[in-house]
Amino acid sequence: MEEDFITVKIGSMYYRITANEDREYVREVAKKANELLAEIRERYGSLGDAAAAVLALLNAIDRGTKMASKDSEVYDNLRQVQKDLEKSLAEQMRLRENLWECKKDLIYYRNLCEMYEERLDSIPRSLSKTTKSSSSGKDSLRPLDRWQRTMEEMETFDE
Repeated sequence: MEEDFITVKIGSMYYRITANEDREYVREVAKKANELLAEIRERYGSLGDAAAAVLALLNAIDRGTKMASKDSEVYDNLRQVQKDLEKSLAEQMRLRENLWECKKDLIYYRNLCEMYEERLDSIPRSLSKTTKSSSSGKDSLRPLDRWQRTMEEMETFDE
């Protein structure tokens, strides 16, 4: 099998590189290395090639380490957000179940009210007539009407 070499220039030197990555990727990496070396030479013009290369290498490793640290923080934050999301989803499910229980209770009590209203409506009118004769004209409709109040009546009652 014949090896495929890529020739790149970093600084003033040419290098023949073999890599498993794509040729364009290797060229981009070499270009960034060349830019970093040029940045070091611009800042410290009196350095030799070897010293500039070592300083560029240290800077690259420093940047990589800082980026890895930031990545670690981002992943930690992501894990925390995922935990919070799971808690929120569990709370949502609990609230949804609670809502369904409330709806069932509402339907039960609505049906119960309807049943009692039917029963109250079936009370003989004679009972309402006896109530009518013994009380004022305001209470003449149904037996429980005398207990009902309007908002205006409640306001005067509170005073």
